[in-house]
Amino acid sequence: MSFTAKNSSRAFGIAVIAAVSVFILGCGEDSHSISAVESKVIDNSTNSQCTPQKCEELNVQCGPADDGCGKQIYCGTCELGFSCNLGTCVEGGVSCVARSCEELEVTCGETDDGCGVALNCGTCGENQECVDGSCVVLCTPKTCEDLKLMCGNADDGCGKELECGGCGEDQTCTEGACVDNCKPLTCEDLSWSCGDGDDGCGGKLECGGCGEDQECKAGHCVDLKPMGTITEGGAVICRRSPQNRNMMGE
Repeated sequence: MSFTAKNSSRAFGIAVIAAVSVFILGCGEDSHSISAVESKVIDNSTNSQCTPQKCEELNVQCGPADDGCGKQIYCGTCELGFSCNLGTCVEGGVSCVARSCEELEVTCGETDDGCGVALNCGTCGENQECVDGSCVVLCTPKTCEDLKLMCGNADDGCGKELECGGCGEDQTCTEGACVDNCKPLTCEDLSWSCGDGDDGCGGKLECGGCGEDQECKAGHCVDLKPMGTITEGGAVICRRSPQNRNMMGE
């Protein structure tokens, strides 16, 4: 073999060794790159932060939707002639327009925004309660003592009836107070034997009449005084009682 042939063979061998080295080095670089990718995937899998999604990613065309992280996003309305049905624009109907608590004139509690989504419109203050979406002052019922009632029934000021009890025997409840019943007097109580009078309770007493030749004076029957007759020529001059005659000396 000539020197030229030897040199050519040596050059070929060196070229082969260099090519193999380059190949090996190249494979080492690729392996590092894969390791980096795998490391990135692992890092992503351990990431606890939520990545919110957009309407397009959620395949929601209209109305409200959850972004996947607990927040609500609004995906717009539908074109004229279409309506929003569960996040999809469908032909026909009128597109839903969500309304706020202020627009609905709701100041407390939960309500529907008109598109199927619940709205929280807040709470009421102290001594208030939410009634039909409005805060109203709580009613404080009054007691019989507050109203100064001793008996009978009354309204407690909150639409309920108070029962304040009854009265004792021979008493009547008048405007929430117990008053003694009026006991009418009798003719015997007044020691009357005749005539009419008041029984003391607005009633009328009838104590009877008197006998013949008697009259009733101050509830008592008294005898009428006998009358005498003096005539002259058959004509009646006067009638006098015996008492009158005695007074005249007859």
